[in-house]
Amino acid sequence: MTYGSVSAVAPPRAYQPLATEERCPVFQLLACNLACLAIAGLYYAWRDVHTHRRKRERLNDRVAYMLWVAANRTA
Repeated sequence: MTYGSVSAVAPPRAYQPLATEERCPVFQLLACNLACLAIAGLYYAWRDVHTHRRKRERLNDRVAYMLWVAANRTA
């Protein structure tokens, strides 16, 4: 390598496939996708339960307020 030359980079070597240990097996990709699917499934299940519970609590509060207002009008 000389400092004034245009090509200071080594020439590319021929393509060599990775060793068996260095390859990314399909199992790792599958495991990652399944983990993401499981996390998403747990989140959506929690969200559905939480949303339903919140709607029910809000309805209970509204009914209780309606009964309180009705009781105060008659008293």
